[in-house]
Amino acid sequence: MKNRIKADYSLLSKYRSELMGFASILIVLFHSNTVFRYGNYNQYYKIFIYQQNIGVEILLIVSGIGLYFSLSKSNFNFKEYYIKRILNVYLTYLIISLPLFMFYNIKISGSVIDFIVDWTGIGFFTGKRYPSGNHGGWYVMFIMVMYALYPLIFKVQKLLEKVKADLIVLCIFTVAFVLACWYVPEKHKEVYSFYEVAITRIPVFLIGSYMGKLVYNKEKFSYGTYLTSIIGTVILILSIRATILKTEIAFILPRFHKMLFAVVLCIVFALIMALLNKPLLEKILVFFGSMSLELYLTHNLANGLLFKEGHCHGLGQYLIIVGVSIPISRFISKLRGLIIKKYQKEISRK
Repeated sequence: MKNRIKADYSLLSKYRSELMGFASILIVLFHSNTVFRYGNYNQYYKIFIYQQNIGVEILLIVSGIGLYFSLSKSNFNFKEYYIKRILNVYLTYLIISLPLFMFYNIKISGSVIDFIVDWTGIGFFTGKRYPSGNHGGWYVMFIMVMYALYPLIFKVQKLLEKVKADLIVLCIFTVAFVLACWYVPEKHKEVYSFYEVAITRIPVFLIGSYMGKLVYNKEKFSYGTYLTSIIGTVILILSIRATILKTEIAFILPRFHKMLFAVVLCIVFALIMALLNKPLLEKILVFFGSMSLELYLTHNLANGLLFKEGHCHGLGQYLIIVGVSIPISRFISKLRGLIIKKYQKEISRK
């Protein structure tokens, strides 16, 4: 007789690596929109591809959960916390983006200053777009800011937990934040349009942190969980409908509608993994999850910088980019692991 599955939030921790692998695959699918943006492709298929950037929301939820666990440890160390994030995320970005920006900024534009600004990510904070026309690498700059602020976020969250006001405050903040983004003054819309890809992801990161508490306490899925799932699914369906009809709200709030549905996907995914209990599937997803950031950055930066924004370069070329990105991402992931191990050995000697 099969063991009964424990339907609680701890499943999100158990299948964390698999969830990250699933998210990275969705993101790779989303970036194939450079292929399907133009041409005589089915409209509904295009919409399907454009929904796959929900993988970013999933990664942010997983990050929020992981950070909650990190700061809940009794032996938490601020210095180790920041160094670990720099090595895991920022160092990975620098390694991956170095050859691409050397090629683009030095060989093509001949500007060393532009190379430094783009490579280090400073350009994102100054509103400078990359030569390809996009601002790839935004995720790293955004998540590094959230990592820097998280100890303060965690402290506020713990204070709210004591008075059992964390959920209500999160709901009020999220609604207020969405409305604020909706009514951005005309004179600030240009700046907002540049940063909205990051700004609109702040609430989902905070939702991930709140879910961290649920996972940490191994709380069971409640009626609230199922109600959230229903509401999130309905909102996503309505937003897709709005996109098809090209209504104003579809362009004003292009990402917020995925917040709750990302929560739904995380929960449903964890339940399905537990029900299936397929070791081979888990291994495949863990493989992609172990290099989720590397794969995200490698194929995205290559896709954005090697081909000008707005130009369809064909499915074959895109598949080549993804195919080449996988072994490169694996290598960089291993390299990062060796660097971290060496750092840990040096620390243990002191």
